[in-house]
Amino acid sequence: ITGTSPQTVSYGDSGTAVTAVPETGYHFAGWSDGSTVNPRTDTNVTGNITVTAAFAINTYTLTITSGNGSGVYLSNQLLAIAANVPAAGQIFDHWIGDTVILANSNLPNTFAKMPDMNVAVTATYKDPGSEPYMLTVNEGSGNGTYLPGAVVLVAADSPLEGQIFDQWTGDTANLVNINLPDTRLHMPSDDVVLTAVYKVLEDVPYTLTVNEGSGSGSYLAGVVVPVAADPPLEGQIFDQWTGDTANLVNVNLSNTHLYMPSDNVELTATYREHGMDEYDLTVRDGSGGGSYLSGTAVNIEASVPVGKYFIQWLGQNATITDPYAVATVIYMPSANTTVMPEFAIQTYTLTYTAGSNGSITGISSQAVDYGGSGTQVTAVPETGYHFVQWNDGSTANPRTDTNVTDNISVASNFGINTYDVLFSAAEGGHISGETAQVIEYSGNSISVEAIADTGYEFSGWSGDVDTMDNPLILEGVISDMSVTANFVVNFSPDNPALISPIGNTIIDPAIVTFYAGAFNDPEGDAHIESTWQIRRAGVINLLYSISSSADLMEHVPGNVFENGVQYEWRVGYMDGGSLLTSWSPWGTFISGVTVEDNNIPSIPPGFRMKDYQLVSFIQWPSDYSFLNVLDSTTDPGATLEDFKIGTYNPMTGGYEEYPELEIEPGRAYWMLARYGMNLAMDGVFVSTEQDFKVNLMYNEESEDGWNMIGAPNGAYYSWGDVEIIETDADGNIIFGPMPISMLADDNEYIDKRIWRWDDGGYTFDNSDSFVIAPYEGVWVKSKKKNISLVFPVSSQSGRLQFSSLVTQGKAWIAAVFNHITPACEASGSDDSPPMPMGVSESGSSSSDSGCFIQVITEN
Repeated sequence: ITGTSPQTVSYGDSGTAVTAVPETGYHFAGWSDGSTVNPRTDTNVTGNITVTAAFAINTYTLTITSGNGSGVYLSNQLLAIAANVPAAGQIFDHWIGDTVILANSNLPNTFAKMPDMNVAVTATYKDPGSEPYMLTVNEGSGNGTYLPGAVVLVAADSPLEGQIFDQWTGDTANLVNINLPDTRLHMPSDDVVLTAVYKVLEDVPYTLTVNEGSGSGSYLAGVVVPVAADPPLEGQIFDQWTGDTANLVNVNLSNTHLYMPSDNVELTATYREHGMDEYDLTVRDGSGGGSYLSGTAVNIEASVPVGKYFIQWLGQNATITDPYAVATVIYMPSANTTVMPEFAIQTYTLTYTAGSNGSITGISSQAVDYGGSGTQVTAVPETGYHFVQWNDGSTANPRTDTNVTDNISVASNFGINTYDVLFSAAEGGHISGETAQVIEYSGNSISVEAIADTGYEFSGWSGDVDTMDNPLILEGVISDMSVTANFVVNFSPDNPALISPIGNTIIDPAIVTFYAGAFNDPEGDAHIESTWQIRRAGVINLLYSISSSADLMEHVPGNVFENGVQYEWRVGYMDGGSLLTSWSPWGTFISGVTVEDNNIPSIPPGFRMKDYQLVSFIQWPSDYSFLNVLDSTTDPGATLEDFKIGTYNPMTGGYEEYPELEIEPGRAYWMLARYGMNLAMDGVFVSTEQDFKVNLMYNEESEDGWNMIGAPNGAYYSWGDVEIIETDADGNIIFGPMPISMLADDNEYIDKRIWRWDDGGYTFDNSDSFVIAPYEGVWVKSKKKNISLVFPVSSQSGRLQFSSLVTQGKAWIAAVFNHITPACEASGSDDSPPMPMGVSESGSSSSDSGCFIQVITEN
C-alpha cells in the first residue's frame, strides 16, 4: 500500500488517496469491501473503514490446436500436451507456433513450459509415404527399416562390467528420452543412427530426495529406483512429478522409475484439485472407452485382429502405465483423450531343409504374410534313394504351402532301397533278437540268436542260408530273405539217487551233509547245476531251496534244522543241453541226537483181555523195530507166546503184529505181557516246538477209518484244539486246518468221539477238553480218505517234566492208563473200535488170532 495508512477523518470529510501496489508476477484483484478502484480515496466518511487489498498471481493462456492440454497456467508451470490421433492415412509431423516452450517439437506427446505470456501451438500432420527408412542402433537393439511415423522401441545393450548407460547420441531429435536406456523413437522421414553411450561406474552414491513420495535414499549411478507419490489429500489427484525429471521414465505417473544419474536428484510429486468434470476417452480397436473424471484409472485392452500382433499404444498415451502391453491402465487426463493400438501383420517364415541323401530345389527360406502362400519347392533324392515324406507327415512333392497361419519348418526325408529279412524258429526253440528286419541295400542284419527251449538243442539254420553260426549276422543283403532256426530233442538227465541221509536216519543237525549219486545224461551233456530242497515232513511248502553249480553231488545246508523234527529232502540235476532238471524221490531223516528214553511206563503182568494196554511213544526211534523198545522183560526166557504187540491197519482190516511192526510217533500200539515188560527206547525226542501231523488211514471199500493214535511228543494236547485238514492227491490242503471243537457232530471228516480202553472194554469221550497224554493210546475214526490230524503247539496244555517222572516211578502208569474223564461212556455197540488181537467183537478169545490169550486162559 502506498499513501497514508491509517488516516483520521472528520465526519463528512474525505481521506487521502492510497494505492494497492502488486509485487512482480502478481496483479491487483480488488479490495475486501468489493471495490476495484485503485488508487482509492474514500469521501463523505460517516464511519470507520478497514479494507484489505487482494492480489493474484499472473496466469497465461495456452491454446493447443489439434491436440489437448489447452488451459490457463502459471508462469514456468510444466505441463504435458498431446497431439490428436492422426486421421487415417496421416502421421504426426511436428508442432508449429510458439514451439520455444516445448521440450521436443518433433514428438506428438511432449512437455510445455509456460512463459509470462499467452502462447499457442498447433499439431501438424502429413502423408507418411510408402518409402521405409533405416534405423541403425549401435550398442543396442531396434535396428531395421520402418515407415515414417512408426514408434520403435530401442534398447541399449547391457553395459560392460564397471560401466553404466549414460545417454543416447546421434539423431536423437525424435527420441522420447535420451537419458533412458529403454525408450522410443518416432521414426522420421529420414534414416536415423543412434548410439548408446556408456560411462565408468563410480563407486560414489548420490542422493535421491523424493518430496511428497517414497524412494528417497543414496544410490549408485545406473541403479533403477522405484518412486511413488504419496496418496493425494481428499479432493485432490496426482498431477505430475517436477524437479530433476530428465531420467524419470514417466513424469505423468504417480508410480514410476528413475534411472539414477551421476548426480543428486530431487523430485516432487505435485497434485491438483479433483474437478468434477468428466472427459471422453476414446479407445480405437479396443475396450475401455467412456467418460471419466480426471485421474480415474481406466483399464483398456486392444482387440488384436487375427493374423496381426500388437506393438504398442499410440495417441495421447502419456498417462498409460505400460504402452507396450495389450491390456494396461490409463490415468484419465483433464482433457478428452484418444488412444489406439498399433498392430502389424504377422509374417511367417517357411523353412525347407533336405535330410541326408537329398537336396531341395526352389527357395528354401521364404517370408510369407498371414494367409499368404509360399512358392513351390521340391525334394530331390540322391541316386539310390527315394523321397519318403516331409517330417510334418506330408508326402506332397513338389509342395506349395498355402494359407499360411504359422511358421513352418520342415525337412525332407529320404530312404535307401530296403529288403525284408525274416527269421523264424522251428519247433523246439525261439529267436532272440529282431525276427523281422528291414535291411538297407548291401547292409548287414542285426544279430539274432537261436535259443533252444528246455529239452531241445540247436541244429542249424536253413532257408536262404545254410550255417551253424549262432548268433547269426547276415552280411551284404541284396534281396529279401527268409531263414529258419532248427532244433532237435535233447533228453533230460537220469533221475538222481539219494545216498544219505535216507530212511529216517537220525542226523546231528549241526553236521548234516547231503550226498547224492552219480550224474548221467543220455546225450552226455555236462552236469551244470544241482538244486537242493528241504521241507518238514508232511508240509508241502519248502523250508529251503538253493541251486548251485558248485555243490553238484554233495551239499551242506547249514544251520536250518531243529531237534526232534522229521525232514524230507531231494536233489534235482540239470544238464547243459536240455536245461531240464530231473528230481530224486524224497528222502527222510530225523534231526537230533539219539538219547535213551527210560521214562516209558512199564507194562504190568497180565494175560487177560482187560490187561491189554494202549501205548504210544514220543521219540523218533533209532531202530524202527520193536526190538529197540523191548529193553527187558520180567522173564528173560520169555518167548513170542508170552507177549503180544500190534497196531490196527484199516486198509487190511486187521492188525499188524510184532515182529513185523515198526514204531512211529503219533501212533498207538496194543501191548500185553504175561510177565510184564519194561520199555526203553533209543531215539530223538519229537520236538514240542513244532506242529505234528498224523495221517489217518481210511478204507473206502470197507468204509473202515479206525486209527490208533497217541500224543506224538512229550506234550499234553486238548482234543478240541487238535486240528483237522483234508488234502488232495498231491498233498495240497483243500480243507482246514479246523479245530475239532469247531466241527459239527455230523461233519464229513471225522467222528468227534475219542475212544479209550478201560478194564477190558471201550469207553468214548465226546468232550473237547479231553487231554491226550504222552505215552497213552486212543482210538479215532476217520470218515474219508486224505484226512490228517495236526497237533499244533497252540493246543498243548502242558509238557512232561522227565526229572519228576523218574521219581514217580511205576506208580504213574496207573494214572496214565486208567484216567477217565467224566464225559466217558461205556460202549459195547458195533460202533466201537475193533477189539485187541485175539479177542472177538463179543469179547471172547479167538483161536485163530489169539492163541496167547487162549493158552493163558486154559492154564
